[in-house]
Amino acid sequence: MKAFPLVLLLFASGAMAAELELQGTYERRTDSYSRQVLGDAVCFIPDEKFAQRVPRPAGDDRRAWFCFSNLGAALKGFALPAGRKGCGARGSARIVISDYVVSREGGESVDKARLERVVSKSAPGPIPCNE
Repeated sequence: MKAFPLVLLLFASGAMAAELELQGTYERRTDSYSRQVLGDAVCFIPDEKFAQRVPRPAGDDRRAWFCFSNLGAALKGFALPAGRKGCGARGSARIVISDYVVSREGGESVDKARLERVVSKSAPGPIPCNE
């Protein structure tokens, strides 16, 4: 049996349990619109060459990005301040994730993943409020 049926099983459940290493941008947006849509969240946008590693069902052409299901670990791992300052903070990082869950909801729902560890990161810098 080829790997293809296994991939279908992973997407049938909507989750991927294996660990995955990605490089990209982490951010915590604190502007009112982002807080209304995402709540208090730390999210990750993989660099283009890593984006194809993010699980996607056939025909799903959404941009590859997700938020962390373990907020406390993400705040600590990226050394993000707990309070709100400006419109947020972002930096670049290489991370390892697991328990990736593809959102099956429409609208502004977002995929989730568990942050396992931060391999390397830059210090977080401010997100301009006009972005």
